[in-house]
Amino acid sequence: MENNIISSYKKLVSNVGDIIEISGYRNDFIAKKMGLKAQTFSVKKQRATWTPDEIDILLKIVKNDEVENFLDKLMIDNAFTGKDISSSEFEKLMKWK
Repeated sequence: MENNIISSYKKLVSNVGDIIEISGYRNDFIAKKMGLKAQTFSVKKQRATWTPDEIDILLKIVKNDEVENFLDKLMIDNAFTGKDISSSEFEKLMKWK
């Protein structure tokens, strides 16, 4: 379970740039709302050195439907890391048929 939480967090941090782009907000606007200098914000964005509190604040600022859909997709992709199988293969594995 911890690995899933950690990998989800890492995936979130590594996708902050995409989240900002999808949100439609400008970097300087988000930086100001977060109380960061634009230069500091830019470095954090490039190096992905966000703290959990900064991620929380950032997500609250950029929250919209497109961002929510992107985050949902990230979490779904992270949850289903295995191989896809058909229902008939699954039934055979479960020895239902």
